[in-house]
Amino acid sequence: MLNHLLRPLKNSRGSAIMFSMFLMSLLVFIAMEVSKDTVVEYEGSLNSVRRVQAYYAAKSCTDLSMLRIKAYQQARQLAKQLPDPSLLEMIWQFPLSWPLPAPEGASESDKDAIKKTTALSTFKHTFASKIESESRKIDINDLASASQSIRDKTHMQILNFFQSKLREQDSEWAKKYSNFRFDNLINNIADWIDSDSDSLNGGNESSYYTEMRSQNIPPNQSFKTLEELHMVKDMEDEIYDVLAPAITIYGGKGVNINYAEKDFLMSLDQRITDQVAEAILKRRNDPSIGGRFKDDKDFLNFLTQYGIADSDFNKDKVPLYFDQEVNFYISCIGSVGRITREIETVIFDFKRVQSRLSNSLAQDNLPANDPCSGKSGDDKYNCLCQNETDSSKKKTCIDTKKAADSKAQDQSTNTPPEPGPPYIIFQDVK
Repeated sequence: MLNHLLRPLKNSRGSAIMFSMFLMSLLVFIAMEVSKDTVVEYEGSLNSVRRVQAYYAAKSCTDLSMLRIKAYQQARQLAKQLPDPSLLEMIWQFPLSWPLPAPEGASESDKDAIKKTTALSTFKHTFASKIESESRKIDINDLASASQSIRDKTHMQILNFFQSKLREQDSEWAKKYSNFRFDNLINNIADWIDSDSDSLNGGNESSYYTEMRSQNIPPNQSFKTLEELHMVKDMEDEIYDVLAPAITIYGGKGVNINYAEKDFLMSLDQRITDQVAEAILKRRNDPSIGGRFKDDKDFLNFLTQYGIADSDFNKDKVPLYFDQEVNFYISCIGSVGRITREIETVIFDFKRVQSRLSNSLAQDNLPANDPCSGKSGDDKYNCLCQNETDSSKKKTCIDTKKAADSKAQDQSTNTPPEPGPPYIIFQDVK
């Protein structure tokens, strides 16, 4: 059939040349298509291999980061014997990446030595790690805490956070949401996770979600992911984008002043303005002017410089902590060529968090008519020992009470870490 169709082209010399050119073009076209398909398949296979390599680069980074946290947990047992315990923070805070970058100010010979050492390694891919304090954020699940004081203060923290954002006059976000009922939104978030069916805004919780046609909405359980917030009534994407960086579902059941970020500090009290928050950050990051706060008395004395009196601050008695970090967020990115993979991990210290929550519940259970309820520092100990009329006996009483509290604090903050690797409560591969 093909010969019959092409026979006219073979009747002359010119037709034969045209036939040859046509055949050659056809062969070139087929060869190019085959080559293109081969290249595409090769690139696809190569990218698949690179994705696997990038994953293992990120995994190696994660393992090293967990080793750093474990070393920190072991080393912090020696913190009281060190002149500056905050030096231990460098174990986990110091940036880690591969290939190793040359330190700032390194000599040319040192840079060459680092390059040579890197070249000898069998690990030919790259990674970068970031370890952050997870306790620096507001725990959204504390809106349904067993402790009334933690519930109330978490509500106020989130509300204060939104109000601080509204004070940013030049922000388009602040203009758009200037009349938004954030108090109602926070109640809706609490209704999503608390155990009852009554809405804090009035009525039945499920009446707000009839369009979802499910008896399990709201679930009345803790949030499993932050993205779940998108399902809560009145939550908008722009509100979520502002709130998400400031919250967590893996908090430390209190506020660690030495790790809290600026927005978090401002959410504690409306009188902690931008200026006061900056002063707190400056103080805790500069040992020459005091460095990190030692305890609540040290912190409250600092606040009095800005007109915030001890008696007016933290009336809900939410736990304030000043010890080393217990919960960590790890982000590791592995790269092979243009292919990257990321592994996110959250490390959680159950013993420490359990101890903090137990202390909060104990405070909640104090009799309402207890004359010493709500007092702290020296006022608390003077109140507890007020029946001792003899000055010597009163001093002994105060010293005994302080020693008991100090021992309880030591048990909470210096609990030896569990054997084995740090406990992973969440991990996600991207």
